[in-house]
Amino acid sequence: MLKALKRYKKVSKKDRYLRQLVAVYASPWGKKRGTFRDFERNAGLRNFAETQARFDNDCRQLAAALLTSEGTVPEPARQVLELILLDNPQATDAEILEKSKALNVPAGQGLPEDRWVYAVLDQMIDRDLVVFQYDYDFIDEIVPIVRSRYIGEDGRYDPWMSERFLKALWLLSGDSLEGYDSAALPQKLIALLGPDHPYQPTRFTREDYLKDLVPDAMAEEFIALKCEDNPRRYREICAAIFREVNARATDHYEERDISLVYGYENNHHLILRTIIGLMAEGKLTPDDRVLVLGPRYIDEIRFFREILGLPRTVGLDLRSEGDYLVEGDMHEMPFPDNTFKLVFGASVVEYAYDLRKVVREIVRVTKRPGYVSVIHRTNRAQGPTPIGRMDIGNVETATGVFYEHPHRILAKDEGLTASPDKIGNFPCYVLELQGE
Repeated sequence: MLKALKRYKKVSKKDRYLRQLVAVYASPWGKKRGTFRDFERNAGLRNFAETQARFDNDCRQLAAALLTSEGTVPEPARQVLELILLDNPQATDAEILEKSKALNVPAGQGLPEDRWVYAVLDQMIDRDLVVFQYDYDFIDEIVPIVRSRYIGEDGRYDPWMSERFLKALWLLSGDSLEGYDSAALPQKLIALLGPDHPYQPTRFTREDYLKDLVPDAMAEEFIALKCEDNPRRYREICAAIFREVNARATDHYEERDISLVYGYENNHHLILRTIIGLMAEGKLTPDDRVLVLGPRYIDEIRFFREILGLPRTVGLDLRSEGDYLVEGDMHEMPFPDNTFKLVFGASVVEYAYDLRKVVREIVRVTKRPGYVSVIHRTNRAQGPTPIGRMDIGNVETATGVFYEHPHRILAKDEGLTASPDKIGNFPCYVLELQGE
């Protein structure tokens, strides 16, 4: 009885604090300080001038590396590369293809050595801006890596810029531009560079940690598993791992901190304040449905339902619990299109084995205009593991994964910590998804 009373007192105290915090942020008299004020001064649409400057710099760097280096490129291919990267970076696709035909660049007329392919890849694969995935290397991801490098003001990638470099890679890998197919480019590059190419993210197995949670054979299977080949088994092992983690928890979920008010010197309050602002403007109402990805603890859903006043909030996890949690996989969400006005996730997307697939699912189930808010946990000092299969280094990378879909950034923060090597960083953002 005494233990129950102490617990009730602790939970009630936390709820009072959260209600007071929400009330302060919802007040029209509240002053905006620090990051809130600075963001409103600098934010809005993506800065296309920065994208243009990046493109121009990439052209200059590659022109210098490719076209003035020692070595031999078949002359027709060299002239097309000059058109792409040096003579006229403003040339249209039609002009490039026409010159390619006029110069008679045949299939198989690529480079006799791969050093120039490495030069392009080294320029495009900026490890500060790419996603590290346990199941995939950077060559597998080369098309989204290049496209997310050149994002326009509407949030979508600029095909005129990105395809320029993808076509250069296609030509350098030994084919003519008439047969250009971006979907086939990764396999062409792997065939040229071999499976042991240097474009691999740093990975860690965390074998001891896994074997402490599940039987040794299951842990070894999970380390070796490419989840795309057997998603059912991926879900089974993940569920077993998290059941054991929860069973060992020493506190009740009602007593845990809410992700939106975590410490670690992250400004997740910016995200909370932005969501409250959407409600104040009538863009997010109690009638709207809200999805919380992987809440693990029900308290996160209670916060949205009872304290923020969004009663139609549900969670998606690998287990179900009453009307709070729906059992399912974020790679294949069990919801119709255009279901939710807001999709929120905190420290969950990094458990995905295929980030691109999860983003497509988030976009699919979100109404237009609708909102996506994610808090990532990242630790580049460690990299992806069999459990945390994703590592997203910063907020530019995190928002860049939506490069195929028109969107506007409403709020973002790098979420830097005092000791990122120990705790990890927590980049976070709120996006407004707009009509396709």
